[in-house]
Amino acid sequence: MRKEKTINGEQYIYSEQLGKYLPVYKTENGMKYKLDSKTMTYIPLIAADAQEDYSLGVWGKRRLNFLKEERPILYDILVMDGLWAHLVSVDKKADEMEDSLLEEMSAAEGVNAEMKLKDHLEWAARRNGIKNRVHEIIYNELIYA
Repeated sequence: MRKEKTINGEQYIYSEQLGKYLPVYKTENGMKYKLDSKTMTYIPLIAADAQEDYSLGVWGKRRLNFLKEERPILYDILVMDGLWAHLVSVDKKADEMEDSLLEEMSAAEGVNAEMKLKDHLEWAARRNGIKNRVHEIIYNELIYA
């Protein structure tokens, strides 16, 4: 049988192991915790990010996978404060960077609509080479940073 009581408007639960009442909610190190009455341990209360109506693209998903697999501590920190906003920001920046770099590098190397009409295979090969370099830049500057 669980013993509970209220003192000054706060709820307490009795711990048999400790022989004393523990507060149901406590704040420590700037975080709020709730006492799990079955295990008698405190569990952090984490609010979910307010997510904007945005469909995460390939770059945001790649960043998420990288954080989970290679930077678990940073991932945990972001989960508690701003993971969604971070992923959306990376996704948008990467899309913008991809578009602008593709345009700039294609113009600099003469890979244009005229080349596409004259020699489609050469245009496709050079365009794919540019895309691969652009993707490497995005990986190094945004995804794996």
